[in-house]
Amino acid sequence: MERKEFLCELENRLNKNPQNVEEIHDLIIQELEKIEGHELQEEEELSKMYNEYMSKFLLECGISPKLKGYSYLIAAVELRRNLGIYSKITKDIYPKIAKQFNVPKIIRIERGIRYAIKIAYDLKTDTWIEVFGDVFPKQPTNLTVIDILVKHIRDKF
Repeated sequence: MERKEFLCELENRLNKNPQNVEEIHDLIIQELEKIEGHELQEEEELSKMYNEYMSKFLLECGISPKLKGYSYLIAAVELRRNLGIYSKITKDIYPKIAKQFNVPKIIRIERGIRYAIKIAYDLKTDTWIEVFGDVFPKQPTNLTVIDILVKHIRDKF
């Protein structure tokens, strides 16, 4: 129901029976549920597009989905994007990824991401250079890569 139709329907019901608050309440609740449903659907579509883009990007950088760091890096970028720049990578992000992937030691998450970054840094594909440039004299840190990817994703979406 369009907003204008919805408001007309409310006005009609109020004019017919101004005492029937429950009926009007139910109508409002139904409309809110429809709106929430649309928002969830849009959020799911955006998340799907984000995951597809990240997968394609990492593949173009030379990071294979067979590497554990591939999945960890996608999760880290998504968490950093959702939690914000004030989230701490070792205190907030790595523990959540470890829990998500059922990894007992947080250091394995850090190492997996670092190894994936090393592969991409050593290959320096056109996609890598397009996003990160060729300005790093040595391999960038996990946090640097994650933050640049978050910014890149925000610019794309």
